[in-house]
Amino acid sequence: MSEPGVGTPPRLRTGARLPLPWLLLGIASAGVAAAWLYRFDPAAGGPYPACYFHRITGLLCPGCGGLRATHQLLHGHWGAAYHFNPLFVASLPVAALAIVRLGWLRWRGRGVSLEPKPSWIWCGGAIVLVFGILRNLPGSHGAWLGLQP
Repeated sequence: MSEPGVGTPPRLRTGARLPLPWLLLGIASAGVAAAWLYRFDPAAGGPYPACYFHRITGLLCPGCGGLRATHQLLHGHWGAAYHFNPLFVASLPVAALAIVRLGWLRWRGRGVSLEPKPSWIWCGGAIVLVFGILRNLPGSHGAWLGLQP
């Protein structure tokens, strides 16, 4: 018989609080990254990472165009952002709703669980997989799914 806890992933404590310095460091890091991305356009090149999946296969991964979409969103160009990566743009309201919900529950003093349900993980994975396949279908040119690599 194996030891309890061996081979199982750790669980996050319900209601665990992130220490304030770490929270502030995360917010500051996100602000610096957003300022950098606002100033320097990934479509013009620069020190941004390349998509190795696209470089090796010539296909667009589900994340291709995410940096360019973020740059366009920071400039208020929703249509251009959608053109680069529509799944990313469409996921933003869902992420915002989840953050607001977690904040509301914490403010109300309820325990907050950061452990996602397996059905949500499978559903999200299926959406990403289907998006990745559809944006690479031959003949459709993926125009409605963001063709730009």
